Amino acid sequence: CYAVDTWRGDEHAGFYGEEVFAKLNELHERRYSGFSRLIRSTFDEALPHFSDGTVDLLHIDGRHRYQDVAHDFESWLPKLSDRAVVLLHDINVRERGFGVWQFWADLQARYRCFEFAHGYGLGVVQVGRLVAAPLRPLFDSTAPDKVAIAQIYAQLGLLSTASHELAEARTALREREARIAVLERDRAAERDALAEAESWARDREATIEFLRADIRRLQEVAAAASLREEELQRIGDQFAGLREEELQRIRNQLAGLHEAVTQFEREAEERSAGEAAMRREIVAAFEAARRSSETAAQDAAALVLAQRRATEAEQAAERGAREAEQSAAALESVERRASDAEVKVVALSGEIAGIKTELADSRQVGRAALHALAVSNGGYAYREPRLGWRHTIQRLFGAIRRQ
Repeated sequence: CYAVDTWRGDEHAGFYGEEVFAKLNELHERRYSGFSRLIRSTFDEALPHFSDGTVDLLHIDGRHRYQDVAHDFESWLPKLSDRAVVLLHDINVRERGFGVWQFWADLQARYRCFEFAHGYGLGVVQVGRLVAAPLRPLFDSTAPDKVAIAQIYAQLGLLSTASHELAEARTALREREARIAVLERDRAAERDALAEAESWARDREATIEFLRADIRRLQEVAAAASLREEELQRIGDQFAGLREEELQRIRNQLAGLHEAVTQFEREAEERSAGEAAMRREIVAAFEAARRSSETAAQDAAALVLAQRRATEAEQAAERGAREAEQSAAALESVERRASDAEVKVVALSGEIAGIKTELADSRQVGRAALHALAVSNGGYAYREPRLGWRHTIQRLFGAIRRQ
């Protein structure tokens, strides 16, 4: 079996690239290479490679114009055997310049033919004088039988087409389901990536907020340090100003002394008699200058000491603040205890008032009892002038035992 074609297409079937032949050749080599060959050439170029009378079955499906179909049939006719059958494609297409249907009418007048009308139509032409037994029902049947045979094949063709379309639909469905599964996986991956991105964004926001709080704290510390530095700078500037003033005063004194020395030297030259006294004055002046220098050094040391004391004062202020907080807490505790004591004092005052009331009542009862006893004893109760009413009660009732 040989298949002759260029596999580049034509104006009726459409033009296509090398991928069509590559796909067909791969399928052919895998399934049909044991009995079939693909010959990539035109029909005319392939003619010399076939001997006359050797082709049993010829399927013509080239260009579909009348002249092309007729040329292919007539040029390959010598190659056909005594039992040859020719198949013509698209015998029912009557558009776009197709002329197979016209050539099919010509062949029906010359040869025994059978027509399958379903689809685009397929014509079967018995060219050889010998008819194969399986093909006799196609050519020897009556017209109604031929119609029935064509209808049976049409139904089989429809079934085959439907089966093929169903297989393609199932393949397309599987591909679609596979694409859907891929899309679902991609969507799940995107959801996971989105959740991870949102988690990262939340962590980043928390980190940013933490850093902002840290920045605010550092800004507060920097502001406090800046204020402290400004205060120290102010103190330093004050001491520096004082030091500069003192140094300027010393410089002025030294300048005055220098002028005095110069004056003394001039006077010494003029008056040799006062040289010793002048020297003593110069020595005294230099001694005063030395003391002034020492005073300046002491002032500088005092400045350093003042700065150190300022730092210690800040530390003492911080300790004082902490102690003040502790004192405030202690004071609050003392106030609470004082408040509790006041409540207890009020309660004790109430109890004392009750006791006083009970004591007054007891005294009244005692007086009433004494009066009653005096009346019952003749209206007279002897009362010791010095022992008082306690002695009278002892005399009437006996000794009172102290509780």
